[in-house]
Amino acid sequence: MLRNLLNRFRPLSARPTRRAGQRIRNAEFWRRMVVRGGLSSRRADRYEATLRRRRLARTLGLTALAIFGAWVVIESAQALSMF
Repeated sequence: MLRNLLNRFRPLSARPTRRAGQRIRNAEFWRRMVVRGGLSSRRADRYEATLRRRRLARTLGLTALAIFGAWVVIESAQALSMF
């Protein structure tokens, strides 16, 4: 955990950079390693899986927020109609 915190606060130039649409640098090397069984395919594709989980969590969160907002509006309208 300490190593993770230290890596977060090191200078930007020292951090490995990776963008959402960027492919693995040595894709051929990684493909060979996966085919030979050197690495499991799950580990080689871990970054993309993390992005998918984040996108899913964000979508679920926004959906829940929208449903909650609609519920508040409906309940407020019902309360105002009583008076």
